[in-house]
Amino acid sequence: MGSNTVLKTTSEVDDAIYHLRSLDLFPHHDRVKSWDTHKMIDIINGAD
Repeated sequence: MGSNTVLKTTSEVDDAIYHLRSLDLFPHHDRVKSWDTHKMIDIINGAD
């Protein structure tokens, strides 16, 4: 996922929530915001 992407489908939200939980992180209470959180985690993990 690039840093300049937009949310297109609800399955992307589901995938983001699954990924956050796999990292032992809690999804946002607003499901769609979990996609934003997931995106930021990916950006932070990619920073060197």
